[in-house]
Amino acid sequence: MAITPESIFPGSKLTAVSPAGPVSREEVESGVSALRNLGFEVVPAMHALDSTEYLAGSDADRADDLAAAFADPGTAGVICTRGGYGTMRLLPLLDWKTFADHPKSFTGFSDISALQLALWQRCGLVSFSGPQLARGFGRGLDEFSNLQWLHAVQGEAWGKPLPMPDETELAPVHAGKAEGPLLGGNLAVLAALCGTEWTPDFSGAVVILEEIDEPPYRIDRMLTQLLMSGAFRGVRGILLGRFDQHEKGKQLDRTGSAVAVLREALSSIPLASGAAYGHAGPTWTLPLGAWATLNVDAGMLTVEPAR
Repeated sequence: MAITPESIFPGSKLTAVSPAGPVSREEVESGVSALRNLGFEVVPAMHALDSTEYLAGSDADRADDLAAAFADPGTAGVICTRGGYGTMRLLPLLDWKTFADHPKSFTGFSDISALQLALWQRCGLVSFSGPQLARGFGRGLDEFSNLQWLHAVQGEAWGKPLPMPDETELAPVHAGKAEGPLLGGNLAVLAALCGTEWTPDFSGAVVILEEIDEPPYRIDRMLTQLLMSGAFRGVRGILLGRFDQHEKGKQLDRTGSAVAVLREALSSIPLASGAAYGHAGPTWTLPLGAWATLNVDAGMLTVEPAR
């Protein structure tokens, strides 16, 4: 059964967790200040500031923080401090009944895609892919991204075509209309799950993907891995966000590499690029698992509570 979490509003208490990479106290404090200015109470989890090389503390402590945040009756929503790497290491450690029994608004991005896919596959829980506490709000969000997060978590985005930033629009590749649960996230993370019990299954879904700082051959390799694993079998539609690569002081748009692979492999599937979704620039906050309608011909994506 699909579960859409209760909306959160100014005055709600948010618990900040670090399921992936380490983050500094200064970054967390900056993010806390930004969300408090929006009216939210933010409390870092017990181990949110832990650091062990490239991880935010031990796997056990990070998993415990996640479970405790969801089980806490005083917490209305959970927000990750950052992505990086480490979330997939937690999947075997989590008791999924805890999340199903205590569904909450949950925001994460990038490496957190592993947890968000698992929440959907194991619990049917909708979660939000969008700005995080430190690597997001803590670095100063643009007005578009800030407003899109608020509209998403407050339930104000349901049933309305998601707005595009000024002077941008979706670019059609394969015409058509697709409906289904909205799934996806970061390409590298989703590809890394192939061959495990957490292998992505996009059957019946509308998929959205983004990536950053990956050259064309790696984008090709990761998409090919997903295709060969069967992840895209039965997919209804695909929407591509930003695929920016920073190289020698230049920002290169690598979206064309992803389009080329998918255009050839999935020639009958509605496909568009140019979504306001990615690591940099104005971005949507997307409810992964919610019911999505992608209308390539009209250049629109609409989301509704999960069915």
